[in-house]
Amino acid sequence: MNIIQNKQKLLLILGALLTIIIVALLIQNNLTDLFNQTKNTGNIVSLDKEEFIKKQKEVFGQREAINPKDSSAKRELSRAYYLSGDYEKAETLIKEAIALDGSNPQFYVDLGRIYEAKKDTTNAEKMYKKAIELNTKEIQIKNQIPKEMQIKIETTKEIGNAIWGIPTPYTALAVLYLNTNKPEKSVPILLEGIKIDDKYPYFYSLLSDVYEKLGDVQKTKYYEEQFQKLVKTN
Repeated sequence: MNIIQNKQKLLLILGALLTIIIVALLIQNNLTDLFNQTKNTGNIVSLDKEEFIKKQKEVFGQREAINPKDSSAKRELSRAYYLSGDYEKAETLIKEAIALDGSNPQFYVDLGRIYEAKKDTTNAEKMYKKAIELNTKEIQIKNQIPKEMQIKIETTKEIGNAIWGIPTPYTALAVLYLNTNKPEKSVPILLEGIKIDDKYPYFYSLLSDVYEKLGDVQKTKYYEEQFQKLVKTN
């Protein structure tokens, strides 16, 4: 009996530790698409969404109170309000983050998603395009820096800002076009995204969806196969 109880306790402890690790990774790595892109990563994470939102508000609310000019804290706090459905508060916070750091493409992606949630697709499209523009500038800057210096910068920059050429502006705009019956406009956006990260599975999954909507069976199958290959190797 004691052996069974000990095993149960061990499993509970391991489960609690796993949850703590996952939440820490979510906060540090800014995994924006946790709740709406799990099918494209091949990993489905089971977390209490309400508890996650509550913790986000507590942690980043404290950080923002200590340093009102902490743009990353405002961004994470905005995400928490977005996930809870308070789009007005989320919009206010992300706009404050942009006012502090207008060069971060991910901030504009977040604002675009808020506009999209509010059914304002015109401004959502503008924000995603702005994010792609800033993303392109970051890539151009990176390409002018020697490789060894790039590695040094990426190991010293704040977590969340270390990645040059993030994929989310491209996928966000492509999904917007797909959802507004403009699938043909998604194709060049996704192909542009593949140029910056050809190992990102979601690009291929979306291209498969786009070509399916366009009625191109051959390309639908091709990009679905590419997606499955990447999921298996990741």
